[in-house]
Amino acid sequence: MAQEIFDVLEPTGAPIKIKGKIRHLLFNTRVIKDIENHFNAFINDVLNSMIGKLGSYETLCYVLYTLLLEEIAMHNECCPLDKKELDIDLEYIRTRVVTSKNALAIANYIVIFAFNMQTKKVGETESKNA
Repeated sequence: MAQEIFDVLEPTGAPIKIKGKIRHLLFNTRVIKDIENHFNAFINDVLNSMIGKLGSYETLCYVLYTLLLEEIAMHNECCPLDKKELDIDLEYIRTRVVTSKNALAIANYIVIFAFNMQTKKVGETESKNA
């Protein structure tokens, strides 16, 4: 059932630029399960802990890293002859990507755009998402 929804909606993920590259953040069942297992909490509780005045910096960094890993995993499943590796690690996200100035904006972006499954707009062509 879930795969059928993904096939119909053709999710593209929410674009984010990190280290000069456009990457796509997309929640799927595998990401949600990984995050829930890591924090031993429901996904809504994890996401809620990232936003607001007392947003959790470590939670945000882990969620962002997990989403970036998933983009690579999905690419490698789709294109086994063109395998890629993530060129950043969790420490890079902690020290170079998420800062006190942008943490809330990144958390809100993840919750509003990535969690709501960015999908192709009507009439959008494949070349725009490549």
